[in-house]
Amino acid sequence: MKNRMIAWVAGVVSIVVILMVVIVAIEPPKDGITRAQAFKALALALTSKEECERKEGGEGALIFQPRRRTTGL
Repeated sequence: MKNRMIAWVAGVVSIVVILMVVIVAIEPPKDGITRAQAFKALALALTSKEECERKEGGEGALIFQPRRRTTGL
């Protein structure tokens, strides 16, 4: 009885995983803009030209300083 229940649960989980893989593989890519592009457009729409030019000129351009990346090679 215990082995039968374990096999049933394993079968259900396997079917769900297979269905998820099939659905993702068959689904066509969506047309339109991505969420990142929409947020970038909104940020640019809410920012004034003067503020963009001020940040481009170096005044308040970087909040975090870039760090040098080193590898062990």
